Amino acid sequence: MTWRKEESTGLGLAISYNIVERHGGKIEVRRRSRDTCFSVILPIKSS
Repeated sequence: MTWRKEESTGLGLAISYNIVERHGGKIEVRRRSRDTCFSVILPIKSS
């Protein structure tokens, strides 16, 4: 979902980053022209 700047607090990505980082993951960003893609990568524990 996308938001207009007037409606957003701007905290979504910062909060997401903190959650992902606590779980040992990372967020990758890819930008092509006008589109931006965020990928969340989380490690899988071996059993």
